[in-house]
Amino acid sequence: MMRVELNINTIYDLALNPDINCFGLSGSNVVFKSSTEQYLSKISDVEMKLLRQSRGLFSLFKREYMQVMLVTKTGESLFSKIIKGTRHSVSHFQEIKNLCYELIFRAKKQGLEAQHIVVMHTHLGDQYVTEDKNGLIINARALSQTDIKTVRRMKPFIDYPIIIKSICENGLSYSVKI
Repeated sequence: MMRVELNINTIYDLALNPDINCFGLSGSNVVFKSSTEQYLSKISDVEMKLLRQSRGLFSLFKREYMQVMLVTKTGESLFSKIIKGTRHSVSHFQEIKNLCYELIFRAKKQGLEAQHIVVMHTHLGDQYVTEDKNGLIINARALSQTDIKTVRRMKPFIDYPIIIKSICENGLSYSVKI
């Protein structure tokens, strides 16, 4: 069975294929189509740093990491501490909400005005496409519905837009603005 790694080029090709319904285009953006459309982009230097830490020593002890970033109206970024999870999950509603509150308080204390908050965490593992007798099988590390529901549940308590991101080992991230 042939296996093709998902990268920005293969995902873009899939998005252009009318027979493939899990990736598509929204304007010039590539999106992952689930119950909530997720935007794909290349990861930033900040996200790459979190991913490197998540991979662990010699990639032997991989586990998900999560960090909250508050972006101010002047473009400055404030960061929470990094939360270390397990191989398949990290953090929970109350902890994420508390990290957001801490960053908002820190920004106000420094005389900065928040623009938005980014809740970013790593999703480890390969992303690929294979084919069997029934068609293509796409293994993507997109945001889970639990990820999205957690931030949606938190939104009434936070006065700023929140972007949730999954940072993947192939150098891409999936994001939703809530």
